[in-house]
Amino acid sequence: MRFYFRQVAAVLKHPYIQQFLLNQPREADDPVSALLGEGKVFFLKDDIFGYFSDHPAAADLLNPVFDNWIDAAKAVDNMTVIVNLLAGTMTTDAESGHHKMDMEYLYQFSLILNRLKWLVNRAGEELSLRGLHQLMKSVASSTQLPFTGEPLKGVQIMGMLETRALDFKNIIMLSVNEGVLPAAKNANSFVPFDIRREFDLPVYSDRDAVFAYHFYRLMQRCENLHLVYNTTPDDLGGGEKSRFILQIEHELTRINPNIKFNEQFYTPPARFDPVAGEIAVEKTAAITRRLEAMAQYGFSPTALSTYVTCPLKFYFTYVLQISEESITEDAMDAPTFGTGIHNALQELYEPFVNQPLTDNMLDRIAGETAQALHRNFLKAYNNNDLSYGRNLLMVKVAESFLRRFVRTEKEQLETLQKEGKQLIVKAVEYNFATVSPITLTIKISGNKTMEVRLRGKADRIDQTGEMVRVVDFKTGGVDKKELKLNEWDELLNDPVKIKSLQLLVYAYLYAREFNASLPETGIISFRHLNSGFMGVFLPAKTSDPVLEIEHILKQILQDVFDDSKTFSQTDDLKPCQVCPFSRTCGR
Repeated sequence: MRFYFRQVAAVLKHPYIQQFLLNQPREADDPVSALLGEGKVFFLKDDIFGYFSDHPAAADLLNPVFDNWIDAAKAVDNMTVIVNLLAGTMTTDAESGHHKMDMEYLYQFSLILNRLKWLVNRAGEELSLRGLHQLMKSVASSTQLPFTGEPLKGVQIMGMLETRALDFKNIIMLSVNEGVLPAAKNANSFVPFDIRREFDLPVYSDRDAVFAYHFYRLMQRCENLHLVYNTTPDDLGGGEKSRFILQIEHELTRINPNIKFNEQFYTPPARFDPVAGEIAVEKTAAITRRLEAMAQYGFSPTALSTYVTCPLKFYFTYVLQISEESITEDAMDAPTFGTGIHNALQELYEPFVNQPLTDNMLDRIAGETAQALHRNFLKAYNNNDLSYGRNLLMVKVAESFLRRFVRTEKEQLETLQKEGKQLIVKAVEYNFATVSPITLTIKISGNKTMEVRLRGKADRIDQTGEMVRVVDFKTGGVDKKELKLNEWDELLNDPVKIKSLQLLVYAYLYAREFNASLPETGIISFRHLNSGFMGVFLPAKTSDPVLEIEHILKQILQDVFDDSKTFSQTDDLKPCQVCPFSRTCGR
């Protein structure tokens, strides 16, 4: 038996369960956070209890929760054990005043369970779990918690019928909406309305008359009456003030001129902080030290493109090192989908690196595609089930992507063979600057210089004849205008050209690492495989592209280390639509 992660989270994060766990001694980290942070969609009972092996009391509580409730009697017995364990934990604080209301809840719930136990024993095997659930909801909804207090002082909270024969100077009446006061016309009776009226049985108009009497009798000696109603419509329309308010407004004020009627609408004010309209972070000594550490470790193409897109996002991501919240989803998300495909491609092509590709090699790759994808998706998706729903569809889409890609490789290979050329995969998932560092010397404040290291990982490097290509695989869409440069400065000013910047950094790293000319660099999009290899188009008048790229990189890095420039928000709101920090910025 397995349990859905949202249901497991709802149970483990329930306030009573959380309070129970807090009262237990523990030496390790929070087992609930560790369990839910695993990223699984379904949990087995052993998976859950593995995190509570050092918490015997918690295991005793969770055992009936995740037990197999095979019938109604077993369900009632398990719920009784749970209530008793929770009550035993909260009793310790009840004398000091804590958990008194919670103890009242548990007490009333234990009374409900006793009634259910009697009903289950009486019904025997005829009562199903579904029937028990409906019966429990019905009994629980009709149960009222008694609240007692000092009747001669303080604010008295009571129902309409409790006000009989009592007078108050100041009254605050809540939920004075039509359908609440008076109550809606819901007659819980099998006797039709016409028959009830014919035989002088009570009908809803009699109940309305009773509430009207109590309402106006309560107003009789009142000096200040505050009637509060909700203007927000509910699922059935709602949001309408009670007829009693309309009667006071349009009838009673005419009859009695001493009554002053005043109506006000309260709307919570929207909170806007004008000071936080623009966020700009000054570079402190601590930030400078962090940037210097990054210079020693290395700036990646992604980090550089992030700074160009939004300096503030760069600050959050790389300076503060704030990562996106890990959220478990029912189906794998786009990053997981892309990771699975990238890792599968690496596994499939790695055995043939530095060898001329042949039809037999590509046939072997095509035959192993499904198994490689399944292995890598399981690894990327925390071993969650891939055999159903959207996950299965995404796996099949990935298989279609890779088979089509191998087919285009075979077509390209056939064309190259006619030209007397070969296709050689030089590397897959290649890490630049691992043997010897690739650095740039930049000028910083005070006419000082600094060595900044660059690093990066290319998805694939291949060679056809004399042409070397640095390839970046994309599972998303790509627009060719993103890869066409008219001027080199577009890499600094135009967020649309961010993909071009990343690709050219890869090409620059290759040229520096192998002391070669700038290779071809571009994208192969699995969504647009018919477009083939989409390379970056450089500006027409370019004598030395390596130097041009180096000049652009130095400008970006000098901005990063310039003390006079802040990490500020971007002016372009498009990237904010998919930015994980958009709520922080108020965008």
